[in-house]
Amino acid sequence: MATPRPPSTSSRQHTFRVLSISTRPTFSWTWCRWTSAPCPPRRRADSGSGFWPSALPRCRRRMSAASNGTTRRRLPSATTATTSNSSCSRTTPPTEFGLLLRRAWKQQSRDVLPIAITFVQTVVVGFLLAAIYSDMSSSYTPVQDELGILFFVCIFSAFGAMFQALNTFPTDRAVVNRERASKMYHVMPYYVARFICDMPTRVGQGLLFGCIVYWIVGLNPAASAFFIFCALLIVEGLAAQGFGICISAVCPNEKVAFAIAPAITIVLILVGGFYVNQDAIPVWISWLKYLSHLYWAYMGLTINNFAGRTGWETCLNIADDGTCSRSIEETGDEILARLGFHAGDLWLAFVVLIGLLVFYNSMGYVFLRLSKPKTMPIHTDKED
Repeated sequence: MATPRPPSTSSRQHTFRVLSISTRPTFSWTWCRWTSAPCPPRRRADSGSGFWPSALPRCRRRMSAASNGTTRRRLPSATTATTSNSSCSRTTPPTEFGLLLRRAWKQQSRDVLPIAITFVQTVVVGFLLAAIYSDMSSSYTPVQDELGILFFVCIFSAFGAMFQALNTFPTDRAVVNRERASKMYHVMPYYVARFICDMPTRVGQGLLFGCIVYWIVGLNPAASAFFIFCALLIVEGLAAQGFGICISAVCPNEKVAFAIAPAITIVLILVGGFYVNQDAIPVWISWLKYLSHLYWAYMGLTINNFAGRTGWETCLNIADDGTCSRSIEETGDEILARLGFHAGDLWLAFVVLIGLLVFYNSMGYVFLRLSKPKTMPIHTDKED
């Protein structure tokens, strides 16, 4: 059905408003704002069909209109304005957080395809790793094999969480900027609600991947070591997700974010401790490891697997027929010392990963807070 043009609006402005992409409900509240037509009541939030509860956007819009005088409708009287401002003052950040959390949870529960793809990918990669590394004890380099799979686990967990944030956050930021321009809510309640809604995916992926890989590969058989392994993967995934949000928030668009994030991650991989020992990294670049979630996750997984254990045999010389002609036995603590790690620093890996989780998400919040929507003023043309 065609949308009639308001009498005081030019054809160019009317065409622009009709063709503009809107993420709001089917009824155009912009139509009420620019015309004298009364707005119908919003649907209740508990009905499950409304996009927003009625109180929050109406209060924000009313306060915005009263402050800058951009509305074309008659402003309320002093008594009405006082009553409106008092009702709007009840819209506190906890209220906004509850509304945003409910909306984010509904959106995530309806969009199940990306979550299903994430878990299917986790299962496929987990069984593929289990098939490749399931016979490590019969090789002449079991230590190198175990170090390789531990570092690959770190990379897989970090890349999956980071790219998922890079894929979803730019779209969310466009919606948030538009709703912030309407003064619907603050950034902090939105950011915390989104972080809480993403936690079940990260926790489920870490537990699923750990259950598949850990026992088939044959890592540390202690039950406590298994739970520490899964906890490290979960915390690293949350930190990598915050890293992806931070990159997306500071970049102007999605293409720039996808170009910058892999380049920075490669640098963090190089200082992660697998390809080059920590003692061999130059001093002028070695400080980057303290900002690398890959380094701390790899250190934690390595200490969790090798600390206090014995029984590794490292081959020093392989004969022409493929047999080991010279080998030495190493303990887990000796392997950790050779890598530059200490057996008692497992708690440090957890603390720093949690600190990086808070740091990356705080930076993402700050950049999102500073990236205000940029709009151009619309000048009314008197001629059609």
